[in-house]
Amino acid sequence: MKLKKLLASLLCIAMVFSTMGTAVFAEENTTVVAKVNGVECASLADALDEACKSDGAVTIELTGDVSWETGAQHDSTPLVPAESNAIVTIKGNDYTLTATGAGVGPIRAANGKLLTFENVNFVDNSVSYAENSWEFTYLEFAGNLKFVNCDFKDEIQLDSDTAEFENCTFESNEESVYAVWAGNGTATFNKCYFTGYRGLKMHEAYGSEIASVSVKDSKFENITKKPAFAIGDLNEDTSVEISGNKIVNVQNGEYENDTALDKISFEYSNNTVVTGSFNAGINNAKITDADNTEKYREKFNIELNKVVAQESVEIKIYSNDELLATTSLRQSDRDDENIKLFPVNGGLTANVIIDGRLAGSWETKWETELTAKNMPTKLELWVDGVLVDTTAAFGNDTNKTDYAKLPSVKVAAIIGSEVYETIQEAIDSLNGKTGDYTIEVIPGIYNEALTLKQANNLNVTIVGPQAQIALASLTPEQTENRVVFTET
Repeated sequence: MKLKKLLASLLCIAMVFSTMGTAVFAEENTTVVAKVNGVECASLADALDEACKSDGAVTIELTGDVSWETGAQHDSTPLVPAESNAIVTIKGNDYTLTATGAGVGPIRAANGKLLTFENVNFVDNSVSYAENSWEFTYLEFAGNLKFVNCDFKDEIQLDSDTAEFENCTFESNEESVYAVWAGNGTATFNKCYFTGYRGLKMHEAYGSEIASVSVKDSKFENITKKPAFAIGDLNEDTSVEISGNKIVNVQNGEYENDTALDKISFEYSNNTVVTGSFNAGINNAKITDADNTEKYREKFNIELNKVVAQESVEIKIYSNDELLATTSLRQSDRDDENIKLFPVNGGLTANVIIDGRLAGSWETKWETELTAKNMPTKLELWVDGVLVDTTAAFGNDTNKTDYAKLPSVKVAAIIGSEVYETIQEAIDSLNGKTGDYTIEVIPGIYNEALTLKQANNLNVTIVGPQAQIALASLTPEQTENRVVFTET
């Protein structure tokens, strides 16, 4: 096999020389993924080798996605070796750094200098010898670190001396794994974003020592398995400051703690909780105070629970993608301005007024009139300007019927759970069908010439509030029947 390859190569060379007066050899086509000190590099390792020759600050500019192979020992594979004097900054330009390898050696600068990442996306594809143990599940970082505008697609652990995060995004993709596990040194998070199953864990283990953790002006959103902050085992020298953060729709509260908070330096201030959910969805639509003109309200109610709001609560009502109305909680009661309605902490009943006197607590603005064709199908709950829950509106047969019977809704007839804007539309829907059908006419005034195209085994009964018109006696030979139905 090797002899055949050699002969083929010689033949190709002979062909080149036979067709060209001068032999031209193309340079190897190498993909450049990084630049440093004017040198183009084909890998992150090459770029780091070049950068570490510097004596002081040096920047690696990524021009493509890169990878870094982590080692199998805790002190292995640093990005910057101990003997280097370089202070390295990696500008990612929104490219991705993927960690591969054995997953034990942390990402760090072993020379004690600051290692900075800007606009880098991190992905962890490493697999350690004990991947299912908590300490090796995470992508580990150590040393002195700074991250600006970075996106962590997988969970990380900090065994660092110092770690500073500015405007970074963290995500927990596994139910049992935190987005960030802070286990050593000093960690600060400013204007960061956390989401997924779990948020931020602070815990000392195996002799680690957390000096301080600071989380400011950050957002924790849609965290489903744990509170935003999990405070584990910490010694009395540890300082924790959590201030100015927004906690949005976190299912299990703001924080939990294994260590008594009076045993550490703990500050928790100016954090805003935003949460809320639809309880049983929408109640049956109903008319209230119909006999009292002053207090007449044509409305349906929406039950909410676990609403925590500082400034605003809104419910947006849609028919598919069309916005029908918005109902919002007033700052104070309409009938008594001294009754302030914010902040909110607990359950609410939203009175969505279709017609009549507005409720004391809620304002409703309808963008379009209601008909059989735009029945509300979706509700959105917005708390302090944040969408926190979505549910179906008139989704069952009872609700559809109640909706159709509201006087302000332009619905004339009902067949089963389907609603129709005119009686004739209801009749036309039966064309080609067989069996017994009842068309229920909503109270109102109708002057329609109704045409029923009769077919074999189709029996239709029109039921009104005060009259019943039976068409079941029509024979198959009667192809058309005109009926005038007037109801007052």
